[in-house]
Amino acid sequence: MITQRQLNILGDAIYNIPELHGCRVGLYGNNMCQCVREGIRLSPNYGIVILIEEIDNEASPTVALPIPVPPRTAPEAARILNGSRVGAELTGAVLSCSFAVVSGIGVVGGVAAAPETLGASLLVTVAAWTGFITGAIQCGNGIVRSYEAIAYPHADSLQRLDDSTDSFMLGLSYSQVSFFVDALGIASGAVQIQQQIAGLLLRRGALQATGQAARSSEEILRGLERMTRTERQAAIREAILRLGRDAEGRRMFEQMLRESGDLTEQQIRNLLNYGTATIRGGSVVRAAMSSVSETVGRRLEEEVIRRLATQDTVMFLGGVALSATPSSWTGSGSGSVNTTANWILNIFNN
Repeated sequence: MITQRQLNILGDAIYNIPELHGCRVGLYGNNMCQCVREGIRLSPNYGIVILIEEIDNEASPTVALPIPVPPRTAPEAARILNGSRVGAELTGAVLSCSFAVVSGIGVVGGVAAAPETLGASLLVTVAAWTGFITGAIQCGNGIVRSYEAIAYPHADSLQRLDDSTDSFMLGLSYSQVSFFVDALGIASGAVQIQQQIAGLLLRRGALQATGQAARSSEEILRGLERMTRTERQAAIREAILRLGRDAEGRRMFEQMLRESGDLTEQQIRNLLNYGTATIRGGSVVRAAMSSVSETVGRRLEEEVIRRLATQDTVMFLGGVALSATPSSWTGSGSGSVNTTANWILNIFNN
């Protein structure tokens, strides 16, 4: 009587024949029928049924015929079964869906339009929605591919889908559609990053102007104690005028004066509006100007961190990294960056 191990060997041998891979295989023996392979529904060979008959009596009139195998004209590429890609597909799906969820939260919450965008808030909003939609498509694609890999581990349907040149959508193959969706998502992220950088440069310019005005004012205020009352008031007025041309500088200066605790609110208003101050007040003004110069550098560092350590930046860099991974690592997560890199390598290798 044929054993289960022998049946598994026979089933594997039949599936190793490309023209029969995915067909249904049954066994007839001891007046009983048994299913050896249920077949792969997505396989073009699913309609073929192979029957293995166990012959116990040599006198049986049944004759076992060899399975005809058409001659191969060329070596075929190695088949990659879905089962070997389960881990990679699940990884890609989880990462893609995570990015899509975070992107969706940002879009719904209006985060994309919050930063200073130099009048381009509409562009940023469109880019944010584009990134969310492409991310959702990639998430759905990853889920479908993961289900296919888990449900049909003995099929090579994912490999055939990736290698297919048939029209999948708008005259483009599946691989081409996946490439353009991923590239569009990365481009939308790049637009948002560009706006972050533009806002940072604008802010950097304003802070540098404030720092320059503060240093210029400090030069004017040197030697206040040696000046007459009239000269001192004129110097303070000129220093405040230079720093006050920049709204940020005026706010910083006013904050430093309040934090010093040496002047009342009325004295601060008089100082800002008329440049009047006592000798003691003049020393406070000079200290406040110096504090503004020191604060500008710290504010600029904080601004760089705040502008670049944002959700948009993290999402963009994460998306590029995921797209650059090979498909053997992240399945559907591998995208246009990896494809483009392979094209470039092939050009240089050839």
